[in-house]
Amino acid sequence: MEHNIQFTVIRKNETKSLKGLVFTDKEKEVTATDLQKMFKQFGYDVELDENDWSGVVFVSKNTSDPYKIRITDMGDGKHKPDTDNELKSIVANFIKPH
Repeated sequence: MEHNIQFTVIRKNETKSLKGLVFTDKEKEVTATDLQKMFKQFGYDVELDENDWSGVVFVSKNTSDPYKIRITDMGDGKHKPDTDNELKSIVANFIKPH
């Protein structure tokens, strides 16, 4: 089965939205290992963020080049995060308090 994965790479001064494909056996769900292999093909060496309970954020293993990868859509309609907390934080900085 083909899974169209949408994700955002977040660096200090740059954010990129990208798409990738993960192939699994029929009816098998995508695992964190599957995602890590896909990210590796893009040149990102990552692991699951232990501080993120949603299971949709990965962090770089290389501490000299820190970045996060956030899954925005797993292509199956049920793994889409409800909110983007980082986006909410950025927007909150631009909104003036009343």
